[in-house]
Amino acid sequence: MHKATVVLGVLVVWLAGAGMLEAQTANTAAVLGTVRDSSGGVVPGAVVELEEIATKVSRQQTTNVAGQYVFPGVPPGDYQITVTMTGFRTATIPQIRAEVTKSYTHDFSLEVGQVAE
Repeated sequence: MHKATVVLGVLVVWLAGAGMLEAQTANTAAVLGTVRDSSGGVVPGAVVELEEIATKVSRQQTTNVAGQYVFPGVPPGDYQITVTMTGFRTATIPQIRAEVTKSYTHDFSLEVGQVAE
């Protein structure tokens, strides 16, 4: 009986520790979405830039064949998202707030525009 109690106690401590470790490692957010044109068609190859407002540090993703982008591991903070694609007007969300362990979906609908020369 004593051995079973020790094993159960070790198991409880181990599970509690694993939960605390998981909580400590989840310290970022995710930003994702889909880029479409004004008719609802997906826009593959669009450049999506996520810029931290305070530091001006940015990173870029290119939308996949389904028009989707994903920024995993985003540190908490305030960001601006900008989408550019040849033949379309630039689209921007001037400020979003990323918080720990949350996922944010920001979809874009690009309007046809003139290409600057």
